[in-house]
Amino acid sequence: MKALVLADDVSRAALAAGRALHAGGWTVGIGSPHRALAARSRTCSHWHPVTPAGADLEGFAAEVRGVVTAHGYEIVFGCGDAEVLALSAIRDSLEAVFPYPPHATVVRAMDKLDLTATARELGIPVPATFEDQLPEDWDQPVIVKARLRAQPEDPQASGFLNTSLARDRREAHERGEEIRRRGGIPLFQEVVSGGMIACVALAGVDGVPVAEIGQESQRIWPAEAGISTRARTVAPSPDVSSWTRALLKSLGWFGMAQLQFVAPPQGPPRLIDFNGRFYGSMALAVAAGPNLPAWWAALATRRSPPPDGSGRSGVRYQWLEGDLRRALESDRHRVREVVGCLRYAPGAAHSIWDRGDPVPAVGHAAAVVGGTARKGLRWSSSRSSTR
Repeated sequence: MKALVLADDVSRAALAAGRALHAGGWTVGIGSPHRALAARSRTCSHWHPVTPAGADLEGFAAEVRGVVTAHGYEIVFGCGDAEVLALSAIRDSLEAVFPYPPHATVVRAMDKLDLTATARELGIPVPATFEDQLPEDWDQPVIVKARLRAQPEDPQASGFLNTSLARDRREAHERGEEIRRRGGIPLFQEVVSGGMIACVALAGVDGVPVAEIGQESQRIWPAEAGISTRARTVAPSPDVSSWTRALLKSLGWFGMAQLQFVAPPQGPPRLIDFNGRFYGSMALAVAAGPNLPAWWAALATRRSPPPDGSGRSGVRYQWLEGDLRRALESDRHRVREVVGCLRYAPGAAHSIWDRGDPVPAVGHAAAVVGGTARKGLRWSSSRSSTR
């Protein structure tokens, strides 16, 4: 059993996926532009240099086909939207399983405007969402994101800006224009204040989850529109579970999906995102019991996954680097915040650190420290030159 995971160089999701697939009995190869974070793991048997999916679709396709044929990979996963969309577009030419529903379904799920419309039709609460431009009378802060994070068929559209918060119309316009310059279509979404929760599911061929686990974020970074730096597993609420099942069924989804919601103090949670792929905090779900990547691979290759899809509640997770960055940006009690990050670390599942597989964390820490030092030297040099 051989699985190929394609990712960018610093994908935490690829590292978590490689570890989980290896634990499930798979021989794992990593394909990335340079020797990736995941390629340093002891669970990675081979690293293959592969052109970035968003830079050259034809080159990417040729290299992936060559790797699959030469090494006999049975199944191929993509970690980011660019890799998933590119693999979906070339799936018919691969001599391996691409474990997803039809291409049109993949695009529909990852297209944030289509996803919002589908959710609204199903009665799933969503934030107010506007395509391309804001209404003239809109005078509130707004979340700005690309309708599609990647378009592999158009190399000029790669590298979209991350989702961000715009505090006024001018800032929203500037960020929307940046997305347009990169070939994308901007979406503007109402800001919903509240806690971030998620429902992670593994859907079978009939769209019905064979595994499901809930997650709630305790800290995020960046604070205004970020991702989890601390989280824990919970039982999904009946509403969130029902909405997740309805959406997966309506889409005709197969495989893993993480549905993200914001839960305001008053009113129901609102769906804000759909990650139909491996994701950054996936180590939490795996630590709670369900080995979702290995089960997904088993389903896609017609092997039966373990029958118990439940996970333990109360399991903790930390993305230590992001948590420390959040703490260092704190205006008050910075030292206390940093100490709190370090105290939270023992006993938590981590996206990079693993006691039995320490090399990726050590290598990543060295790269971060080296990058910080180089920035400091450039800043010092620029200061000296202006004196």
